[in-house]
Amino acid sequence: MTLNNLIEKLNCDVPNPTSLFNTDRDKYIELLKNQTSINDTYPSIVNIIGSDKFDMEGVKRLEYMVMMAEKVERNELKEHDASVAVGQVLVDDIVKPALANK
Repeated sequence: MTLNNLIEKLNCDVPNPTSLFNTDRDKYIELLKNQTSINDTYPSIVNIIGSDKFDMEGVKRLEYMVMMAEKVERNELKEHDASVAVGQVLVDDIVKPALANK
């Protein structure tokens, strides 16, 4: 399974209240770990998906990060610029709302 396949799967599973992702997250993660190579290559992504806070916003952020990594691989974007762009999205989506709630 590629990261793009995983994102496609998450786009179907996360919003579906009857999917294994929503009914038994531990089992969903166990299957990801045991039946795909994703955990071997990207264990931190599997850990993030297993978080109780992972939702469709998380899927969108993951999709954005993968897109930026692909642009770096194709030499369409410098790694530094991609890191800055991803960091800005994380600040806007996570840090600023958390600070606003204090």
